[in-house]
Amino acid sequence: MAEGSGGAAPCDLVFEAQPLDLAFHPVRDVVATGLMSGEVCIHEYKADGGGEDEVTAAATVTTGNVLLCKLRHHEESCRALEFSADGRYLFTSSADASLAAVDTETGQVTYRELNPPAHAVNARAALSETVGATGEGERLGKTMD
Repeated sequence: MAEGSGGAAPCDLVFEAQPLDLAFHPVRDVVATGLMSGEVCIHEYKADGGGEDEVTAAATVTTGNVLLCKLRHHEESCRALEFSADGRYLFTSSADASLAAVDTETGQVTYRELNPPAHAVNARAALSETVGATGEGERLGKTMD
């Protein structure tokens, strides 16, 4: 929220590992963060702030924000995240060249492809519900169905 706009901004999330990417849920007040450690943290954020800090294994969360899920399904840094258009799935990509889909209702990994490209995946984009594209090292891009 812009400074001086009068509204409350969500409290900061402070992570133990460097955040590399984040994605906002298209419907809910939820943000997913991919970390250098390979973890993916999914938080519900609220603008009510205040309260005491709670320290978790992945982040220090000020009351008002809620850690919904912490995933460790990548061996190396989680470099790219994106929610599906309806928010049902979170797609993640990693430096270990793996791709995954996480059901946001259950927190379960529903799809995992190990080492599909020749290089680490640095970016991804959903082109439709069934087709995605990745940006990989060496300026390589792939479209996957």
